[in-house]
Amino acid sequence: MSTQPMKANVRERAAAAMIDLLLIVLLDAAIILPLYFLLHLPPAVCLGAMPVCHVLYCTLFCLGSMGATPGMFFCKLCVGNRDAESVGADRLLLRAVFSFFSCLPLGLGLLLMLSDKEHCTVYDYASGVFVYSLRQSDAPKHTLAFLRVRSADGETVEYEVPTSGVMIGRNPESCQILFPAAEPDVSRQHCIVKFNPQTGMFLLRDCGSTCGTFLEDGTRVCADQFTALNAGDAFYVGAKKNRFVPVLREE
Repeated sequence: MSTQPMKANVRERAAAAMIDLLLIVLLDAAIILPLYFLLHLPPAVCLGAMPVCHVLYCTLFCLGSMGATPGMFFCKLCVGNRDAESVGADRLLLRAVFSFFSCLPLGLGLLLMLSDKEHCTVYDYASGVFVYSLRQSDAPKHTLAFLRVRSADGETVEYEVPTSGVMIGRNPESCQILFPAAEPDVSRQHCIVKFNPQTGMFLLRDCGSTCGTFLEDGTRVCADQFTALNAGDAFYVGAKKNRFVPVLREE
């Protein structure tokens, strides 16, 4: 059965926010106090460093090896787009700016999180960057991802799945997992599979194939969005004989 990556709940996000708030306050003090007492800069100039500290803190840590702020990392959270994939610096920067200014008026930017069924804030939706819980995944911290399939001669073969993904189909120029040109149930570019090491989940998307891509229960995979799969959630392309099983293995 496929599973959508779970967004962090209110308690997890609140705990992470409290840790990050404390660290940001300490960072602000370490920068603003010397500016005021040692360099004797005007208070307005010193206070202007606050949003800069906030934005740099939220952006640089998420771009680093942790993939999250220290508060998120401690609470086992990570950030990603709607498909739980990694996001670029531009999105993270936009989220950091939105989070600072939307929380200024008495934390109004956080109020939506209390009523939103996905526990998302205003700045989550505005930036397209969401917070996911790593507690939903049993994947080891360092894992290698594979797709297991049985070849025509009955031999079991495993193909490694990088974060950039693998294409399945009949086109030798674009597909890393290649079917014979005469295979009637598989399109030239049938589907793509990616792996997100932060959530420990596979992401499957049909590429507009003729015969379709299906989960093991027969549900057809959408062509316009990724479907998240846990290790062991099998799927097949075109026909049930072309069955793939996602597999995780410790590095």
